[in-house]
Amino acid sequence: MIPILRKEGCIIKKYILVHDLGTTGNKASLYDEKCGLVASSYYPYKTYYPHPGWAEQNPLDWWKAVRITTPRVLSEAKVLPHQIACISFSGHMFGCIPVDGAGKLTRELAPLYFDQRSQKQAQQLRERIGQEKGYQITGNPFGAEYPAAKIMWIKENEPEVFENTSKFLPTKDYIILRLTGKYVTEYSDASGMNLLDIRQKTWSEEILQASNIPRQMLPELHSSTDIAGKLEKEPAREIGLVAGIPVVLGGADVCCAGVGAGVIRKDTFYLSMGAAFWIGLASKNPLYDPKQRILNLCHLPPQTLMVICNTYSGGLCYQWVKENLCQLETRAAEQAGVDPYQIMDLKASRVETGSQNLIFLPYMRGDVVPYSNPRARGVFIGLSLAHRKEHLIRAALEGISLNLKTNLEILEAQGAHIREIRAIGGGAKSKLWRRIIADVLNKKILCPSVLQEATSLGAAVAGGIGVGIFKDFDSAEKLVKIMEVEEPCEKTHQKYQRMFSVFKKAYDQLAPIFDELILL
Repeated sequence: MIPILRKEGCIIKKYILVHDLGTTGNKASLYDEKCGLVASSYYPYKTYYPHPGWAEQNPLDWWKAVRITTPRVLSEAKVLPHQIACISFSGHMFGCIPVDGAGKLTRELAPLYFDQRSQKQAQQLRERIGQEKGYQITGNPFGAEYPAAKIMWIKENEPEVFENTSKFLPTKDYIILRLTGKYVTEYSDASGMNLLDIRQKTWSEEILQASNIPRQMLPELHSSTDIAGKLEKEPAREIGLVAGIPVVLGGADVCCAGVGAGVIRKDTFYLSMGAAFWIGLASKNPLYDPKQRILNLCHLPPQTLMVICNTYSGGLCYQWVKENLCQLETRAAEQAGVDPYQIMDLKASRVETGSQNLIFLPYMRGDVVPYSNPRARGVFIGLSLAHRKEHLIRAALEGISLNLKTNLEILEAQGAHIREIRAIGGGAKSKLWRRIIADVLNKKILCPSVLQEATSLGAAVAGGIGVGIFKDFDSAEKLVKIMEVEEPCEKTHQKYQRMFSVFKKAYDQLAPIFDELILL
């Protein structure tokens, strides 16, 4: 049963407060006892690029965002501080925040997941452990994006910072430290550090020795539904709440999104259609790819993994099309009070399948899967005088979808049995895009009731379980309703199959050109 308060004869609901620390900003969301979204508030923060290949944020900016959005969301919802049942979290992965024994930052800026400065250290791990052995232990390839290599870089290049550091924390867990004074993390974020044995759910002694990272510099491990501690008096004052509220750990954004999509049982799948795209599936065992293109993370439900195959080539490319090719449509949308993407979709829907043999390679910020080529670039192939703007719009949708098919093939090659996929994220609002993906993949695409809030919903479920509002993660299945289903069309799928063959050949032929472009 949902905890309740009684005041002057009235029953007062209790609410779950979620902070979703994204790459560009923090969103605070309030959920009621049925995990219905009551209100949300967003506050952005900056990313800094001090050197080529570096990407950093100031964790104090995250704390500022939490301080600002918490009272805002309570005010919008007309909810009182004592009505908050718990606070829970989701956060962007691969965080590496160094703090001392007093909880203070030992480095002003913390590297983000796409920071690439620690290539040398990642290579050292590959040489000392072996790439395949490391993959088997952690479920992920050794890479510069992971905290293990980043911590090694700090130790080698900033020894004073390393010596003054007590713990290295994932993103959301820095905020949990600020609220509770506890140095903790949970398995989903820990499994993205290149330091956790995902089968044993313990820090890997072999990797710790190879990386020369002392175990005591890593946080205490917990489940996502564990209560990290109670909200302390001073941070409660700063964020406009009352002391003593339970703070539940929550999880990494990728895994929280899976829960929010209702993907908690074996062989259920979701597609995240945000700036980047990825396919995630719940699994009881890791899926190991010979080329290490599949990532294995600990999921929020116990004894379950979240297996993902991701690509940088997602909604960010379509956003580029909007901003650079569709200024007229954007202005018209502003005047009409509608989303510019609705007008773009309307235009693209008038174009035949295949965009009159126009193919778009969506590698506008390089590629992760399947080619792992940071030099790859975006290309329109087959332009003629017969093509108009709407052809380019549809070709962008189709090209991103064709690239997604490469991820699907990788997962299926390792035994994934995919029948249907739940689509979430901003891109999933487009019925046209969902239909294109269904036809390209030849799979049913399901549209849940929650799209852009799936990540915070997953964290809310974890929080609710932690304080007894929900029994277990089965609650997520009941909370997530399927609103629409896109069935694949066999005839259209065959057209896309022919395009897919050309799509892959186009990359193969252009890969050497991408290398030459870098040298110009």
